[in-house]
Amino acid sequence: MDKRKALEGELVGWLSVLESQQVGMEDALVDEDNFPSKKPFFKDYELTLFIICFYFVSGNDIDVYKVREARHKIIVLRNDLKELTKEVRIFY
Repeated sequence: MDKRKALEGELVGWLSVLESQQVGMEDALVDEDNFPSKKPFFKDYELTLFIICFYFVSGNDIDVYKVREARHKIIVLRNDLKELTKEVRIFY
């Protein structure tokens, strides 16, 4: 059970990384032009430029490397928890 608690604790930590980046496991990490950011795009060119400048200045871009690392770790930890649960069920 100590191993399970350790895995769950680590899982919570990696999930908080996704939360801090405001993305989930399935959200796109790039925009329609394949730039790694969360810039909203509108049909109005001037409004789009304003939004882009605002987001770049405010630092709201996604850290793609960190999110990909977190997603990978979350998948691995979830699989480890499933295996551990299977082992406990077989043992009991």
